[in-house]
Amino acid sequence: MRAEPVWKVSLSAPIVAYTQSMINTNTPARVLGDKSILYKYLNPNMVILASEKKAYTNAEGKQSLSSQVVITAIDAITGSIMHRTVHKSAKGPVAITQAENWVVYSYWSTKAQRMEVAAFELFIRDATWEGYVLLKH
Repeated sequence: MRAEPVWKVSLSAPIVAYTQSMINTNTPARVLGDKSILYKYLNPNMVILASEKKAYTNAEGKQSLSSQVVITAIDAITGSIMHRTVHKSAKGPVAITQAENWVVYSYWSTKAQRMEVAAFELFIRDATWEGYVLLKH
């Protein structure tokens, strides 16, 4: 038996932090004020990667080193990128945590000279309750 790669994702920068999905949810949806429903994207195979990309910029004849933190949410089974965010003028240390359908992470802002915290949530587009599977561990 041989293992063969099924998919490949190019991040173009080294990984500085990662986290795997931890799904334990009380409710698979969020009810909005207009009584519409957003179904949470609950994927036990979701992996969040943080990479730090350094680049030289040339502004007004001066060359300087800048860095970016790139946060990428990947489905580990299919290799599809579900979400990607780029934070300019940012660098590590990066810390990430994930639960249900949300991700919270922190990074160092070189522009503001402070740690900053960001978050995002993933929801299913155009979902109906029929056929929806609540994933639990």
